[in-house]
Amino acid sequence: MYAIRGSTATSENEALVERERTGTGPTANVEWVAGCLADLRATGEDETLVLLLGGRSAYDFRVRVAQSHLRGDMSPSHWSHTALVDAVGEPVGATVLREVSLEPREGFGMPATTNAVQSTPLDWYADPALVPNIAVLSVPAPPSEWQGRSEGAGRPEQTSVLEQLTQQRVVVDLPALLLRWLAFVWGVGRSGNPLLDGDGLPSAVMIETLVSAAGFDLTPGLDSRAATPEGFWQTARWWHTYFELQDRPPVRGFYWVPDRLDYAAPRSRRTTPDAG
Repeated sequence: MYAIRGSTATSENEALVERERTGTGPTANVEWVAGCLADLRATGEDETLVLLLGGRSAYDFRVRVAQSHLRGDMSPSHWSHTALVDAVGEPVGATVLREVSLEPREGFGMPATTNAVQSTPLDWYADPALVPNIAVLSVPAPPSEWQGRSEGAGRPEQTSVLEQLTQQRVVVDLPALLLRWLAFVWGVGRSGNPLLDGDGLPSAVMIETLVSAAGFDLTPGLDSRAATPEGFWQTARWWHTYFELQDRPPVRGFYWVPDRLDYAAPRSRRTTPDAG
């Protein structure tokens, strides 16, 4: 089991609110996200928006089970993927996500040219029949810290952290992580669970790298190299007191988790009937 440090909080984060998805059509997830963004009043200036997604494909199932090592009861995670909101679109379905998906919308192409980072519209995850679990996390870290370029007196303009990440694999080698996870999901040879070697899911590692550049630790209970959607979920739910001690606001947001890979109830022990 991979070592994860637990929070000392005794209650869940009240700023993370369960919100039912009432729509049932093929675009219900987009409608749900639109309502959440309106209620969060997130302007995109002071807070970075992160999506957690829990799908039902073979890829999703393998990833959800792999993250059970990060859960105290060893049950599968609710989440199989995470994506970063780069720009909220109008309509909301056109919102641009940055991600490193194991099932990319446009295929893999040549991942080395972009350090495996992909751009995907929110519409790709619109159907709750395919992606039943969803969360919107508002992280108190200015997007300008990872999106914006910098320049100073007498100095040339510097590329943004996001641009550096997509252009320089020395920051973090996301194609290497991608190959590790694909080998595990596909059952290639003796490929084991990458988490047990401290290798997080590539999309989560990408997000952790960018948000860290904005001064926020999204995985205080984990090594940043082992970042996962489950790690983000645990931070949002339980690490609010940790941030309060630093005089920082906690992660806030909404979630809806109708698809849970729960255990069956334990078998009852049979009793031997009395003789006679």
